[in-house]
Amino acid sequence: MLDIMLRRWWARALVAALVATGVVYAWIWGFAYFGDELDMEFLAWPVGIGLAIAGYLLVGLVYRRFGPKAAPMHLTQRALARKLDQRLKRLPSLTHTIHPLGNPWPKAVIGPTGVYVVEPVDVGDHHVGYLDGQILYDGRPAGHNLLGEVKRLAPMLEELLHEQQDLQVPVQGVIAVDDATIVPAPLQAGSIPMRVVPLTKFPEAVDFGEPLSQQTVQAAVAAIVRWRPASSRR
Repeated sequence: MLDIMLRRWWARALVAALVATGVVYAWIWGFAYFGDELDMEFLAWPVGIGLAIAGYLLVGLVYRRFGPKAAPMHLTQRALARKLDQRLKRLPSLTHTIHPLGNPWPKAVIGPTGVYVVEPVDVGDHHVGYLDGQILYDGRPAGHNLLGEVKRLAPMLEELLHEQQDLQVPVQGVIAVDDATIVPAPLQAGSIPMRVVPLTKFPEAVDFGEPLSQQTVQAAVAAIVRWRPASSRR
């Protein structure tokens, strides 16, 4: 949580102010200690200058690490899920319906271009790849560690809509990862059934495709909200 908070300008300004206050206090203490206690006032100046330089470097480090141009950082699963949930809530309610398929994930997003089964996944320092139409996780075919319930539920939803409602509605799985994760371009494309997208590109991921008729979308919503999939989670 601290690394996320320090991305805000006021938090960085507060840290800089605290560091500056600490450096000033240490400098004053240095003068008093070396001058009065040790009778070595000549050491107060180099100690104070050293503290000032150290404080300057510390503020610069905080700015480079958490400033506007800092590299994106990996989010915890909890922080990633919270941010994804916020983006889901910002989708227009008139055109998008959010329906939970698990507790609390995955979730189905039924929108004007199709159905998307969405789940956040904390990839951390693992590597996501793509080769010959296959999603890779640390160089091996991705399984439940990356794709989770999404890989299982997406084709089930597509079959449900086709068999029960005779609807030809595209259903895609969307794995949302943090912006620090390097995702190959093919995995972000809208033409594959399973996609991995950074958090900042998530809104576009659930609005890409040919528009469907309002009647088709409404029928898909009615079918999905009545459906209760059996969970395979342990």
